[in-house]
Amino acid sequence: MRVKLLIGVIIVSMGLPFAQAAKYYDRSREAIDMRTKPIGRVQVLQPETVEEPATTAQATAVATPPTDAQIYQQYCALCHVSGVAGAPQLEDKDEWEKREKQGEEVLLQHVVNGYNAMPAKGTCMTCSEADLQATIEYMLQQAGL
Repeated sequence: MRVKLLIGVIIVSMGLPFAQAAKYYDRSREAIDMRTKPIGRVQVLQPETVEEPATTAQATAVATPPTDAQIYQQYCALCHVSGVAGAPQLEDKDEWEKREKQGEEVLLQHVVNGYNAMPAKGTCMTCSEADLQATIEYMLQQAGL
């Protein structure tokens, strides 16, 4: 009696997943269309007009490299204003004097390669070594050195 009941339970429990699968694998045209309907579409638009060439003033504005102050504001200030992760604050003359004593070449290498928590180039991957050197000099000047 128990064996028959157990076999009955097993057969019923095995039949449930097959019933669900049979619903999912319905091969009627409507069921297939419902499962394969697009979820979106792409529309490529043609430009209505061609952009006019930039004027000389616009081209000059685009080609003008950022100044040392702009580089500082965009890449350095985040850490050097508040002193995050040991970065010397811009106004802290004593800390900058310690760094200046190491020499400008050492400072430049720390900036280019990264130092402690500071990432390489202070995340300014488009900055040249000359840009970075000018920014270091700007920061030393702002610190009063």
